[in-house]
Amino acid sequence: MVRYFNIQITEVHSDGPFTVYYDSVDPANIATLTSNDTPAENITRADLISATGVDVYIPEDSTGIILYNTDENIIAGCGVNTVNKVFSITPSPTPTSTVTPTPTPTPTPGASQTPTPTPTLTPTPSPSTIIPNVGVSGTVLEIDVFGTSKVSIGGSFTKLNELTRNGFVEANSNGNEDTDFWDEINPGFDGPSSRAIAIDQSTGIKFIGGHFSKFKNIFSYPALGQSGIVKLDSNGVIDESFNTNLEATYPGNRTPENPDTSVGTIWKLRVEDIKVDGTNVYIVSNVWVKPYDSRYYVIKTDYDGNVDVDFLHNQGIGTALMEPQTNEGILNTCAITSDGGILVGGKFNRFNGLRRSLLFKLKSDGTLDSDFESNKGYVYSPRTAVLSIAIQSDDSIIAVGNFSSWNNESVGNIVKLASDGTYDTTFTDNVGEGNRDEGSFRAVDVLSDDSIIVGGHTREFGGVDYRNDIVKLSSTGIWDTDFITNFSSIGVFNTSGTVYAIKTDSLDNIYVGGNFNSVADSKSFSGRWEYRDRKGIVKLNSSGVEIQDWYLNLVT
Repeated sequence: MVRYFNIQITEVHSDGPFTVYYDSVDPANIATLTSNDTPAENITRADLISATGVDVYIPEDSTGIILYNTDENIIAGCGVNTVNKVFSITPSPTPTSTVTPTPTPTPTPGASQTPTPTPTLTPTPSPSTIIPNVGVSGTVLEIDVFGTSKVSIGGSFTKLNELTRNGFVEANSNGNEDTDFWDEINPGFDGPSSRAIAIDQSTGIKFIGGHFSKFKNIFSYPALGQSGIVKLDSNGVIDESFNTNLEATYPGNRTPENPDTSVGTIWKLRVEDIKVDGTNVYIVSNVWVKPYDSRYYVIKTDYDGNVDVDFLHNQGIGTALMEPQTNEGILNTCAITSDGGILVGGKFNRFNGLRRSLLFKLKSDGTLDSDFESNKGYVYSPRTAVLSIAIQSDDSIIAVGNFSSWNNESVGNIVKLASDGTYDTTFTDNVGEGNRDEGSFRAVDVLSDDSIIVGGHTREFGGVDYRNDIVKLSSTGIWDTDFITNFSSIGVFNTSGTVYAIKTDSLDNIYVGGNFNSVADSKSFSGRWEYRDRKGIVKLNSSGVEIQDWYLNLVT
């Protein structure tokens, strides 16, 4: 059994060619033309805007159709109804409805048959009309890539396309999920989330950290009965020996003023970030140390999990937040510098008793790099923090987060520093007011030309209303408005949407993850937006054009 549909569109801002699919973009699901049952492909703009439109067959039990533009180079320039758009399938109307009649299949000789009327198709803003509940069921918090072949996705979610995927998904470069990887790690994490992924680019070994107790229903530290980080090989096989020795000595109450050598034992690890350099693993963590209270440190181990105890001891009492309130500082992120140092960002204004606000640098032995000093002014608010760091090719530092001042100068949640911490005022002047009005930036990465991709939650940028949650800047801070002309509005349907993860690969593809339901092309025609259902993650090229096949492959 088949159904007829007539596609007739008045706004087509591309010459095509187009292909009509049903249910999903799959070569096996190409609709057929009613005239001769040939595949409904190579359809032109003239066909779509003609008085008769295009008649197609699809199976009776299909739940939707897609009009797909096969020329990827013009995806972003297409208007409403032209690119990967999904059309609603409605029941045949009653005789009193206004319909567009379409021809019927060639009747069987001797049989009586009446043409079946069908409504002109109208666009819907979400592919959920084809495949319900597609995409990530929660929030993507971290993305890392292995070369250009694999994409690792972590976060606070339990499903992908209604399939159990507790906190982790591995995808291929074309977007297809690597289900063999999932079979190896099933059932994944027990929650609440995986928050950090670091991949060794020479071996594909992964270190995954977060706020969880078990992985694959086992503790990753069998000797301690607690978790927070796991090590997997490139196929997803867990290395159960990694970090079974985290029972090593910890700093305890040792301070510069009180060189007490007492030590504690770790019993809980909440990992916020991980970085690797081919030899060492750097873990930004909230460490609970027996018999003391919580401590915030950067832990350094080798690839076998052996803790560098001297690196820990050299951090003394770790970070603290003083004035106006006194409590432990919070570490959020880190980055490895070309000289082997470690940049650490978070919410604090002391490190080991010395004033350091929101950002400090450790040497390779864990001691504070006294030559690096930045942000001498500090304006406290409950939300103030550095949340993400990226390093450009000349070792310049891009730091983003929730902060309205730096060195006592007004900024908009983003700053650029020289490798020694010197504040780049020219960059701030170029950025202007930045992301203000209760906005924040939560993720940043750089492209091969040192241009900057930054994301978070925006209400305005540069003093103008701007709610697209992702911004591209030149290496010197000039806003690239062409980027947002090509791609716009993360979270159009979810106004509280936020970007939490940005990762670029060596081909300058951009992976964007977070808590959002849709994106929209900012090229609007007749005052309308072109909406695309994108739950939790999208892939863009360096110009901001979405690589739509990648997401469609992930969700089908």
